[in-house]
Order: sequence, then structure tokens, then C-alpha cells
Amino acid sequence: INQVTKRPHGIPRYSLEYSGGNFGFNRGGIDLNTPFGGSERFAFRLIGTYESSGSFSDFQSHQKWLIAPTF
Repeated sequence: INQVTKRPHGIPRYSLEYSGGNFGFNRGGIDLNTPFGGSERFAFRLIGTYESSGSFSDFQSHQKWLIAPTF
């Protein structure tokens, strides 16, 4: 298992994304990074995603949520 963490850093950065596709596929994501009180030493990062999709088969669909705060 390879795990790569996204660490907060002292530079403010904000990202918003969206994808859509067949069978009602929707995915949205947000990535917020901000330092505390103007200090580059302490920062907060929040990553969140949502995904929902249908299927070509009847009665099949899924929804996924992810919220990952980092200090």
C-alpha cells in the first residue's frame, strides 16, 4: 500500500473541480489550504469530494463522500 498525504503549507491555495459523464455520473471536489494567522509555520488543509453515479443495470447506483482535514 502506497499512501501519499497532502500536507498543508504556508501558501494559501484553493481549488474546486467538477466532472460529469454517462449514467448520471457526477464528481465534485474541493481543496483548501490556508495558513493560520499569517504564519507560514502553522497551516490547515481541507480536502473534500463527492461522487454519485447510476449504472446501465437497473437498481444499481452509488454515492461516495470524503472529508480529509489536516493540520
